[in-house]
Amino acid sequence: MHRIPLHMGSDPSPEASEYITMSGVMCPRNLIECELFLKVLRKTTDSVFCDFSEVAQSCLNIAKKCMHMKCPSALKMTIQSLDEIICRAPSASPTCVDAILARSVLYIKSNQHATACNDLLYYESLDSAFKTTEGTIVSQILHCVCLFMIREYQLSKEKLSVVKRLIEDVSLVDQSEISGFLTLIKQHEERINQARKNVESCKKVQYENLAPFKGFKLTRKIPFASQACDYFEKPIEKSGGVFASCDIPKGEIVLVENPVHFQFSAPFLNCDFCGVHQEQLYTCDNCRYRTYCSKSCMESDAEIHQYECYGYRIGLIPMLEANMLFRLFYEALEYILPAIVDYAMDGGVISDPHEAWTFILEHAQEEERNYNLIGELLATAPDYNLLTREKYKEIVATAFRLSVFIYNDTHIADKYFYLLALVKTDLINVMAAILLRLCGHVLLNSHRDELYYTKPGDIDGMNEINEEFKKCGALPMPTDRISANVFSYYGVNAITDFVDCYNSVHDSLAEDEHEYLEKLPQGSPIFRFADRLHSICIQKYEIETVEDLVGAETLPKHQIDEILQIFNTSKRCQLLTNIAKYFHQFVNQYFNKIENTVQLKSTLFVTLKALKQIGETNNIKAVCLPSGKVIGVTAKKVHKGEELVLCPDFARHRDQNVILDLARRGDFNFTTHVVNGNSNPEKRTCPEFVRHNKAFILAINEKISAWKESRLDVNLQKNLSILYGTYNSFLALHCGEKDETRFLGVLKFSMFLAMNGFLQHSSDNILHFVELTEMDDIYFKNIEIYRQTFCVIRCIMEQYIDIIRVDCPEVGSDYPKIVFIMKRLHLYTWNIVPIIINGRMSLILI
Repeated sequence: MHRIPLHMGSDPSPEASEYITMSGVMCPRNLIECELFLKVLRKTTDSVFCDFSEVAQSCLNIAKKCMHMKCPSALKMTIQSLDEIICRAPSASPTCVDAILARSVLYIKSNQHATACNDLLYYESLDSAFKTTEGTIVSQILHCVCLFMIREYQLSKEKLSVVKRLIEDVSLVDQSEISGFLTLIKQHEERINQARKNVESCKKVQYENLAPFKGFKLTRKIPFASQACDYFEKPIEKSGGVFASCDIPKGEIVLVENPVHFQFSAPFLNCDFCGVHQEQLYTCDNCRYRTYCSKSCMESDAEIHQYECYGYRIGLIPMLEANMLFRLFYEALEYILPAIVDYAMDGGVISDPHEAWTFILEHAQEEERNYNLIGELLATAPDYNLLTREKYKEIVATAFRLSVFIYNDTHIADKYFYLLALVKTDLINVMAAILLRLCGHVLLNSHRDELYYTKPGDIDGMNEINEEFKKCGALPMPTDRISANVFSYYGVNAITDFVDCYNSVHDSLAEDEHEYLEKLPQGSPIFRFADRLHSICIQKYEIETVEDLVGAETLPKHQIDEILQIFNTSKRCQLLTNIAKYFHQFVNQYFNKIENTVQLKSTLFVTLKALKQIGETNNIKAVCLPSGKVIGVTAKKVHKGEELVLCPDFARHRDQNVILDLARRGDFNFTTHVVNGNSNPEKRTCPEFVRHNKAFILAINEKISAWKESRLDVNLQKNLSILYGTYNSFLALHCGEKDETRFLGVLKFSMFLAMNGFLQHSSDNILHFVELTEMDDIYFKNIEIYRQTFCVIRCIMEQYIDIIRVDCPEVGSDYPKIVFIMKRLHLYTWNIVPIIINGRMSLILI
């Protein structure tokens, strides 16, 4: 819908005010067409959900049969089917309720007891009218057992009492259906009653409260900043600047912001309220789109979500990618309403739309003692000239169509603008102008994080070891490999062999470079998905499966734009009917079944725009923490009076498809993060290097993953060693010593060494990693580095344990020194303790 152009006499001008721009868009044709679009969306949505409701029960029956299979691929498809039912089937139906219970059973079978607990808690919170007596008893039994398995002994004991009371009435139900579960609780009853003799695990993690250097100094222009920072206005042609009021040492935090506004690019992967990724998620009972990790998050979000819920249900907000925009608009109305009420109580009447727009801007521009995010956004006009021409026209269309939806299909206009004496078209203009300004800020001041993780329901991915590590395979371990260096063991020449390998990969890249660049993904997954739908629907493909949607050929972008431009209203409505149908029908399956899902999280950080972002001296590094906060840290000593300049690391996360200025800075768009060290600016100014950096790393990884032959082949092992050596040598040449990408490369190689028996070589790599971490007090924002480090250590210890099991005399007495490495790593991670059960090592939180 965002790609279907509006009818305009001339292209909108970025220099004009938002109100003038939207006044030029308002005409009977656009208004009528937009209302027709909304009618089409409503009708198509009702049809899609009705069809899905009819087939949901049969899908659940098939999934229940597949649950008893042992085939990993069948279990994977079963999880996907249950996820689809839980997220998309009518919530007020026994089918959806039963699917939640079935999914919990599947997680228990795969020993994911903590994950199963989440489903069982959610199941208990549902309306009892949709649950059977048998289902209630089974859920309580499973919940009791799961609590015991995750060492919540007291809660498990309390739940056991509840189960016993339910079982007293078991004569009222068919015992044959739950006999297996009754046996299960009897088997655990004695162990649960002995809970007082056990020690419960403590999973609470203490997070450090971050505070800026010399404490907070809250001001309107730069909130969340250090008292050592001052904001000074600059001439109109330049933006304001932030200057140091005293000397600030290197490594000090100068600002800490905890953003509230964010949105994800792909649905059904994260909680839309708290942002947490979970194995299982739940959707709003009404729209069946906005996703939550728990009933608590759903209830906490209900007050605001009620206004946008219908927009999600018909697919309008997702199609327009207006998740964050709608939330900001709602807060803007909360900010504006008191001023309108005060003005009306003083006898003022606003009957002119331009007067209403001016009133809103003047209210926002008034200085206030307390900082207000919305006031700052409304008071400051974005520089629309930084956007590409196509993107500017798209956000104009988004603002107009969203304002028509808000007026026609929500009660927002009646609640917040009832004191304005404006007719329908004038009020739509004012709301569209507000939306356009907010949308500009969202695009220009959002930080995009790439979040890599295994897809929900991927049974194979539930193992703690990363999938790419698994590809190395497990080898028999001759004891003579334990203390050997892998390169010496295979007689690898660390210079000539690496150079030959590098040249081979580089030559293959040169041949495929043009094709490779064309394949690079542009935009977010949901954006590319919507664009693909436009092309497919224009060509009238017959779509029956997800594979049809993914495999269909698409037209070039310019050709799609030309076709859409000449379509009349009738053809546009027919096109939108098909788009809405396929959007609802495939959006969940599309993102669940596409491999290697990359989730983009766009977060609005308004504070950072106050800092200078272009300059010769880059002295402030913005770091996004896993908790969602962003901190600004001095990358070097900042002297009194010096202006704070943001390092280009932050700029490279902007969407280069929509921002014209940043699209010309391709040299910043490079895959590595520099941690606690200065990057080399000369290396970053060469787009040629950046292209080959990405391509070379990708090609090496693909070659490592491509070999499927037997791991017992000595020649293959040698070639893999050369590939890993080349890969790490390349990272060492082009990445700083403390670069996260370089550390990840070392960890991949260390896992390869450990699984192939080179235990001392692998241990030395890990020890060097820990020493660097301790020496410079490095804390990685990518928690995956720590997780993979422990996976490598676990593999090393397990291999040693296997050797001990056969009583190998060649093993030295110093092998357990890896335990001391883990103790030193505790300083940088949660409290993790290794325990050995039946000869296998596990890591637990304490």
